[in-house]
Amino acid sequence: NDTVTSLTTASGDLHGFRAVITCEGAQVRFRHDGGDPTALVGHLLNIGDQLILEGRGNIINFRAIRTGATNGTLLVTLETL
Repeated sequence: NDTVTSLTTASGDLHGFRAVITCEGAQVRFRHDGGDPTALVGHLLNIGDQLILEGRGNIINFRAIRTGATNGTLLVTLETL
C-alpha cells in the first residue's frame, strides 16, 4: 500500500546494533532522518540492494514506502557491532 512504514522491532536501547536491510519484490524509497519518504522523494532501494544502518537514531528514524503499484519486502536483521 502507499503507507510509510518503519522498523516495528526498533525499540529498546539499540546502542551497539546495526540493521542489515535487504529489498525484495519491488523497489522502495527510504529516509532515516526522521522525515517521511514518498514514491518520488528519498533514497532508492532496488531489488537485491542491501542497506546497513548503524546507530540507534538511524534505525529508529528509518521509514520506507513503495515506489509503484507493487509492495516491496524488506528483510531486516539486527546485529551487534
